[in-house]
Amino acid sequence: MWANDNSNHLADNFLVMSNELCTPEILICPGDKFHKAAENWSTFTTNNSSYEILRPGMSSDDLTNAYFRCTIHGYVGFANGACFDGKRLLKKW
Repeated sequence: MWANDNSNHLADNFLVMSNELCTPEILICPGDKFHKAAENWSTFTTNNSSYEILRPGMSSDDLTNAYFRCTIHGYVGFANGACFDGKRLLKKW
């Protein structure tokens, strides 16, 4: 949704798309024992996320490059909502 309002490009960071994400808690991988979720968006930093954006501002039409990665498991996510664990496609929206 963020890309639809921003010239078909994905966000540069999670904070700029906070109005599209319900809570910063979704940025913590269930298997992450190191990061602590931010209580709200005003306290969010990259230290409150298990995920990193690999290609800030990439086109939402780019389905060949991963957009973000779980720093715990290495799973990658793509612009179309697909996630890949290195062996199989886990989910496609």
